[in-house]
Amino acid sequence: MSVPYCFSQTSIKIAGKVIDQQSGQPLAYAHIGCEKCLTGTAANEEGIFEITVTNFPVKLLFSYVGY
Repeated sequence: MSVPYCFSQTSIKIAGKVIDQQSGQPLAYAHIGCEKCLTGTAANEEGIFEITVTNFPVKLLFSYVGY
């Protein structure tokens, strides 16, 4: 008896706010990417972002001009 393989695509939406550690001020338009994904996003003017990932485990990478 053979066991059929079943695959499903699971995605998780990650949301957050990018802030400066010292001042607590939002980092507007910071870039957020996923190390193993081909997707990325940018935070809005208040530092808020949302990204959907499908590869696990996930490591998010943050970048901001001047840091």
